[in-house]
Amino acid sequence: MVANGGISDQIQVLKETTYDDGGLTGEKVFGVTKRFEWKQETSTQQSYGLETSGPGATANTDGVILTTGTHEWELTDGREFEAIFGTLADPAAGTFSLDVATTLPSYTVKVIDSAADNTKLAIQGIKYTKFSLQVARGDEPVKVVADWVGKRIIATTTFTPTVATVEPLMFLDGCVSFGGTFQTEVEDITLEMDRKVVPRRFIESTTAGSRRLPSAAIEGNLVLTYNGNMGAQREVIEQIWGADSLVDVRSDQNILLRLYRGKTQLNLTMTGGRMVTTGRILEKEAEVALMDFAGVGLDITGTGSYAT
Repeated sequence: MVANGGISDQIQVLKETTYDDGGLTGEKVFGVTKRFEWKQETSTQQSYGLETSGPGATANTDGVILTTGTHEWELTDGREFEAIFGTLADPAAGTFSLDVATTLPSYTVKVIDSAADNTKLAIQGIKYTKFSLQVARGDEPVKVVADWVGKRIIATTTFTPTVATVEPLMFLDGCVSFGGTFQTEVEDITLEMDRKVVPRRFIESTTAGSRRLPSAAIEGNLVLTYNGNMGAQREVIEQIWGADSLVDVRSDQNILLRLYRGKTQLNLTMTGGRMVTTGRILEKEAEVALMDFAGVGLDITGTGSYAT
């Protein structure tokens, strides 16, 4: 049998009511998915005993199975950020709000290659551990690259995913604010939200066939970082110095990222932001003078509206 080239590949995302229940509460459309990658690996310990003569190992012993992957999609309205914020207040009027103060939801992702019956699989107990929101100048859709950890992979049946009906957001309709001042010459910016999810296997009573699977996926501390390039601006450089002259204690800044497209709007506000690096290369060229920047934040919230 010749493997399919990928043109028939499909995925469907289902939100779980409880961890690893297989996705019973309905489909979630994560923008326009461009790439979904999964990998499964297991540890195998080799034993060397005195019972065997020679240098070879005596036996192999299998350990816990670890399922991980990456999900990349073009952002449509931002409601899929529930996967990394944990909370989605989604009124019927077409607006939503996000807060990272709660436990993350889990998902089941079904994957299929329509050319082969043996590749209809369901990856259960998925928690998204890190979102990288990538925004660049020009006619490029806003992109999300998300890492995840899962619990198990099982066989599933044929499914029909829902296609996104809202066009992807573009940076043509966006702006960035550092400390209340909007920067109009931002070339690109990447915002990373990392929930530090770790799969753990505990000592517990369980059924046969599940003893090599993680017991739970536990969130750690929230880590917020951002970086990008923009037109050289002294105001941003001064955030490293601490105003016009060096000061012992710099003030926190709010970082606001706005993305608009028609009736679709997404506002992400990071509080406690501080620049950790900035600088530029001087060149004798007739082009925009760019400087790089990077920083950290303490907390983040989000609000938005979408076409109904």
